[in-house]
Amino acid sequence: LLPLSQKLIFCGKQKDVAELRLWLRQFDDDNRLEIACMLLKRLAERGYVSDGAREYAISKLLEGVNAFRLEVGSGKWSVFRARRDNLCVSYVDSEVKSGANLARDVMKRLGPGKTGDSRDISGWLKSHVEADPLLLLVDDFSGTGSSICNGFKKWKSDLKDLALVETYLNQGRVMFGLLYSFGEALDALRKLEPRIRYFSAQAFGPEVRAFHPEAGIFESAEEIDFAREVMLQVGRELTPQSPLGYGDQGALVVFHNTVPNNTLPIFWSNGRVNERSWAPLFSRV
Repeated sequence: LLPLSQKLIFCGKQKDVAELRLWLRQFDDDNRLEIACMLLKRLAERGYVSDGAREYAISKLLEGVNAFRLEVGSGKWSVFRARRDNLCVSYVDSEVKSGANLARDVMKRLGPGKTGDSRDISGWLKSHVEADPLLLLVDDFSGTGSSICNGFKKWKSDLKDLALVETYLNQGRVMFGLLYSFGEALDALRKLEPRIRYFSAQAFGPEVRAFHPEAGIFESAEEIDFAREVMLQVGRELTPQSPLGYGDQGALVVFHNTVPNNTLPIFWSNGRVNERSWAPLFSRV
């Protein structure tokens, strides 16, 4: 457990071996404990995103934005007082969630002419429609794509001038940048709005899907089925509506300061199992 604990820093605190042992002891027998340990090992080695890794992903996103700029219109930024006047950055979730936080991080690095939610940027969209503009939407992570798709629909409906947004979309001037995603999320977004250019700094594959046959965590289909049933039993008590995480993805993904609800609930839920309070490793509370 020591090498695993050394890799895991959550909300500024490194996990120690005692915490990992306490979490593992909540599983009833040795088989279940071993399954939990294998899943934790994969999460720590392939699905944990440190603060430094996130910074690197942001740098890749900025490279993607600059590359997109070269392909659209004049291919140039209109810089005034160290700001890219013809770039606008927005997000499709609320002010207190990850998309808005990432938008602020991007603002510090790129210096766009405008940053804000759909209501804030309406004036900019109108005043810059003939100014060779680019509109960048951002978010940290998408697992199934459903939350971002719903967020984008609301973002679009909140704009004052839908015809104006259609102009940006028809001219191919909108990019959606994600730091991390699963492939099915990108597929859902492309299906919703194919006129947007989608960019993901890192796309997670089956290696961080607990029960995917290509993950390589378990040795056989029988082991996968057994492990999945174990996690279903625990998950139904912790989060009955999504016992394997949102969308039943069974993800093994944790960020240095938050946990997506697509991840297995054993890692983040503060529910109860067998009438006992569950102590998660990475609480979402």
